[in-house]
Amino acid sequence: MLQINPKIKLEKTSAYLKWKITSIIIVGFMVASIIFSSYFIYLNIYRTLEDANTVVLLNTVASIDAINMPAYEKAESFLELKQSPVSVPKNIRNVFSYSSSASSHASSSTNN
Repeated sequence: MLQINPKIKLEKTSAYLKWKITSIIIVGFMVASIIFSSYFIYLNIYRTLEDANTVVLLNTVASIDAINMPAYEKAESFLELKQSPVSVPKNIRNVFSYSSSASSHASSSTNN
């Protein structure tokens, strides 16, 4: 028996410790190979099929559309109008100022 401290006694390790470590390493290699194989299959097979599908879809959709010229010219004129500055007149009515002609109560003009 090994003794570090006279009060603490350590017993020898089990006879199967080497086999336990070896089996853990082997299982680790198996898990790593499964992960690597899955990544390889994904990268080289599924992505290739996905890219081929994308190419087929883009080839069927790629075509020249007819342009509606009157609508384009109308949109272009609206953009030019939007970019031009707007002039505000000097004598604009102030909607927040209540003059004596405006009343705050409702009146009815029905006579019975």
